[in-house]
Amino acid sequence: YSVYLFHLPTFMYWNIIRGKFFGMPYAPNSPWWYGVIDYVVTLSSSTIIAMVAAHKLNAPLTSAFMRAFDRAFGCMRRQGAAEEVGTFGKVAKAIEDLSGAEVQVDTPIAECGLDSFGTSALLGVLRPMFPGL
Repeated sequence: YSVYLFHLPTFMYWNIIRGKFFGMPYAPNSPWWYGVIDYVVTLSSSTIIAMVAAHKLNAPLTSAFMRAFDRAFGCMRRQGAAEEVGTFGKVAKAIEDLSGAEVQVDTPIAECGLDSFGTSALLGVLRPMFPGL
């Protein structure tokens, strides 16, 4: 999904770069191979940008948003028990905070209500809880 979000901005920036630096301004009567170059550059660069966004930026940004939200609206959150929570308790709480799903020890990760973005966000939330993860 994120690849499609980056297609238009990538194409627009490519047109600016192409016109200014390569002397190939966009025009309706451009040679056919300009279109091939546009397609290859737009598709490859938007895919790379989307992969970086999904795998490097999504988790830390989601984690930062959740921490900011908890600080701003912490009084509205359901308070848990004050006792020490084990590893599963921390993971289950993180999954519940992200997707709202209540999980058991034997619940497969695919049934937790998290898509590919959700699982990378889950890693972003779990990293501060478990040093060395």
